[in-house]
Amino acid sequence: MKTIVRFCGVFVISLCVFSCGTNLTVETKTIPIKYYPPRDYFETVYWEDIGYVIPATYLPYAEKIGTIRIQEYGYKDYLIKQAMKECRKIGGNWVILDSYWENLFGPNVLTATAYKLDWDKVKRFQGQMIMDGFTESKLKEEWIKRSILPYEGIYQSITADNGYKFKVGICKNAPNDKYYINYLSGMSDVRSWKEGDVLGIVESTALQGVFLGDWVKLDKYSTPAELVFANSGSFTASYIPWNQSEKQDFTYIRTFPKDVVVTGSDFSSSTGTGFLLSTKGYVLTCHHVVKNAKKIYVIDNNTSKTRLTATVSVSDANNDLSILKVNGLSLGYDSSLPYGFDDALNKTGEAVFCMGYPLTQVMGNEIKVTNGIISSVTGYQGDVSSYQISAPAQPGNSGGPLFNSSGNVIGVINARISQAENVSYAVKVSYLNNLLGLLNDDVRIGKVNQSSSSLSSMVEKFKPAVYIIEVEY
Repeated sequence: MKTIVRFCGVFVISLCVFSCGTNLTVETKTIPIKYYPPRDYFETVYWEDIGYVIPATYLPYAEKIGTIRIQEYGYKDYLIKQAMKECRKIGGNWVILDSYWENLFGPNVLTATAYKLDWDKVKRFQGQMIMDGFTESKLKEEWIKRSILPYEGIYQSITADNGYKFKVGICKNAPNDKYYINYLSGMSDVRSWKEGDVLGIVESTALQGVFLGDWVKLDKYSTPAELVFANSGSFTASYIPWNQSEKQDFTYIRTFPKDVVVTGSDFSSSTGTGFLLSTKGYVLTCHHVVKNAKKIYVIDNNTSKTRLTATVSVSDANNDLSILKVNGLSLGYDSSLPYGFDDALNKTGEAVFCMGYPLTQVMGNEIKVTNGIISSVTGYQGDVSSYQISAPAQPGNSGGPLFNSSGNVIGVINARISQAENVSYAVKVSYLNNLLGLLNDDVRIGKVNQSSSSLSSMVEKFKPAVYIIEVEY
């Protein structure tokens, strides 16, 4: 008998619960505080989840215009859409959820507050900028004037962020050594996004191709982001998307340039390498290093530690060579250079090494030496004026000498493939002869050395004649 009573008790309680649940009716109730003209159905209404606290900086521009109660069958997302619809009716554009009750036996209940927020006055991303003139065409023009750097270019997304696939431009900002991701196109129907807006700011890490920083979501909130670049000309951006709670990955494919040959170093200022051509004070470097320069400095970082002004005497843009005249260059040599020049065609597989000053802001001002072999007697896309070499080169190596194992200059480092390992290029010394003929001075390259010295002893001997080239635009 006791068992039966307990069962009946449970049965009665469950009936009561079920009965109470079914008494809930479907209804939508909006209590306006202030009316504004209704908004079009297609106008965007943004929403924030339960627990969201309005930042103090927003409060002057956020007007509470009503409360909303949705009692409806359906998932939470459906009820949110209904609340957004109600918000539009009273002229609002922002909904903040107050509570949500999921009823197992009847309609679910959502309460929210409707706001009218002046988006034009609220800066939702602190430090958000519009890079003046940074359109797709402007970026391409900029890269024509200077050499494109690793990871720079125009990329197209192939995975969608909340339904939007858009195009971005990535450009290095030299003064702060960060990469800016600029929005170009693809989400014109999203509030206040304009071509040139900063979509993200990232900087490099100790891991090659990995960048950390901030990504600006579609609603212009910033969120931590990680960018990982692949050798194939693509990158993956990992961040928390708009109105999401978990980090997701989005893939971008580079559309410009399709082949990246890096020939420069920085954005508004650059450094490269040059080396002594004649004891008369002439220094050889690459044309692209000093192109459009307002001021050129030659820095002897080995002996005198001096910083001297220089001017371009002659240039060969087609072969990317320039000869500089340095004012007051103090030489440690009497009448001859410590190295020779060999304009004969060197063979594939021959050992080579290069000297220069790559990435001085990161790697310091000490001279760097890398070695390898001649991978091909032709350069990029079969260019007969260049060697392809396996000796690694970085931005800043441009203009540095390429030596063979005998200590003769056989080329001038001028380019590399940014998305390939150990693929660099050097202009052949034979293309220097025509440029020498244009000088208003009798300058002849030195005789060929037949050195049997070790690599370390040759480096020690040659480095006083290799300089940092610093350029101001």
